[in-house]
Amino acid sequence: MKIFSLFGRLMQGITNAEKNKLNSFPAFETSTLTIEGWVNNSQTVNVIGITVNSNLIVSPPSTDKEFIAYCESKIRVTTQGAGIITFVCTTTPTIELIANIIILA
Repeated sequence: MKIFSLFGRLMQGITNAEKNKLNSFPAFETSTLTIEGWVNNSQTVNVIGITVNSNLIVSPPSTDKEFIAYCESKIRVTTQGAGIITFVCTTTPTIELIANIIILA
């Protein structure tokens, strides 16, 4: 009960728009990195909810085969924008991969 009371007092100074934003995070998305989507070891994909200032956690796929391919290709995120995220790799993967994305704010 005391935790909710303290939280309620903290929320008093926050606008409704800010409350709505807090209530909408974290968001969980996935993105498919297709074989043919890689151009010069780079691939940009659409991801709903990402902005230039979003805080993200991107993790590799959970299946062994995809995880190994993701790691061996050294895939990582380099840029993000309004609804897009760009991945780069050292070597182009030979299978389709799923990236797991958590949008924190």
